[in-house]
Amino acid sequence: MLFTQGLPAERSLRAWLSWLLLEPWNRMDVPWYLKIADGGYAIADGRASFHPLLPLLTRLLGTLLGGNTLLAGLLVANLACLGFLAALFRYVALDHGEQVASEALRWALYLPVGFVLLIPYTEPLLLCFTLLALWAARRERWFAAGAWACLAALTKQPGAALVAPLLWEAAARYRWGLLSWRGLRVVACLGLGPLGYLGFSLYRAAMLGEVGGATAGELLRSLLISPQLSTGWGTRFGWPWEWLAYVATTPPRFIQSSMIDLVLSAAGLAVVAVALRRERGAVIVYSLIQIVLMTTLIIAGQPFQSLPRRVFLLFPIFTQLARWSLRLKLRRAVLLASAALMLACAAGFITFRFIP
Repeated sequence: MLFTQGLPAERSLRAWLSWLLLEPWNRMDVPWYLKIADGGYAIADGRASFHPLLPLLTRLLGTLLGGNTLLAGLLVANLACLGFLAALFRYVALDHGEQVASEALRWALYLPVGFVLLIPYTEPLLLCFTLLALWAARRERWFAAGAWACLAALTKQPGAALVAPLLWEAAARYRWGLLSWRGLRVVACLGLGPLGYLGFSLYRAAMLGEVGGATAGELLRSLLISPQLSTGWGTRFGWPWEWLAYVATTPPRFIQSSMIDLVLSAAGLAVVAVALRRERGAVIVYSLIQIVLMTTLIIAGQPFQSLPRRVFLLFPIFTQLARWSLRLKLRRAVLLASAALMLACAAGFITFRFIP
């Protein structure tokens, strides 16, 4: 029944191909990014909850494609996925070798929520910029690291936290030299990420009229999270122990999907816990901060919604799974089973039964 609804009124080949190949991916958060690409932020309908870089790139490419923003968004996501895979290979190869790096690429695509790398979601861009920033820091290209971190912060909120692992990487190289003139220049470069996030937050608050008459506390909260997110969906930030209490006391609205979210997230976090024993300090700092951020976003009635997608941002999971699978005799069978589960999750996304 799903595929008989919304049939194209225009009986051309182009319209039918769009309905068959593009429209199935126009689900969940994707329409919001397309709304921003088409109309900007100055509408109080919830769109200000989303960050600007994906819609901006979609708008720019969509202009070249005759205004087809959905196709543009898919192309942006797929190009970003290629960039992420290239950056992941280079970064993982620095510490774990090229064989593990190559296997990590397969797991990045075959995990159950790996399909989000190919649709107009922020994950491919965010992972791409995150790995590029960390790789640039390893090469002591601090301005480039700060610039990539700035793009990550404009892609999604977790990108703003990249400044911490980058500073850790710099401190490990310069130690107390960060207080020197050269060290201060490094710190200034790495501050580009928080500055980018602050700039967008101020722009968003000004566009929505949240600046005038607001108290200092209200303004600070609006910079951290758009009030549209809390008023439209009942989502708010809380301390991790508040999140745990909410999870323990709130029955989910959709039990089946919540259980899938919980199982995938718990399994992913367990793998990450093992992986961090063999990772460098900056990656450990990055992962711990992302885990804390996961447990601060409280979604009304759906405590585990989108949690697997946030766990997916912990890229050490790909490295650890690669190390394990290279030693497995049934390696191909395990990869195929994971890919089959990913296809099932993608089908759930298309049919509105699974929110990645």
